[in-house]
Amino acid sequence: MIIYRVEHSISNEGMFQSHTYSRIAQTLELYNKYLREVYDVIRNIPHIPCNEACNSGMEKLYLKMRNSDNMLFGCRSIEELKQYWLPDFNNLIKSLDECGFVLARYETDDYVTLITQVVFNKNKVIQKDIISLRSLL
Repeated sequence: MIIYRVEHSISNEGMFQSHTYSRIAQTLELYNKYLREVYDVIRNIPHIPCNEACNSGMEKLYLKMRNSDNMLFGCRSIEELKQYWLPDFNNLIKSLDECGFVLARYETDDYVTLITQVVFNKNKVIQKDIISLRSLL
């Protein structure tokens, strides 16, 4: 399966990792931009993985993956990413791009499909490529 994931180009951390982004932001201005234009927009997205696992009957598989400590999240398609995770798409994409985020495509057979996302083990994937977020506009 191909999985699409928005992550930082240097750290590979996802866009919800505000505590990590504070260490890799190149300037205080860039960090503040991330907090204001990215994190404040996405932090209230209601798709909580453990709830989705319970609601989709995948709780045991999700917990097994979660206990591996190498868990990442992504989507099955760019359309899912837009629909569930990137509200105010155009503005959010521009801000994520300016803050150093990219769209990574991974391939794996080891994943758990939830309602709005896919959970996978970062040690069991092949990174196919990295795409500029601006190319999605």
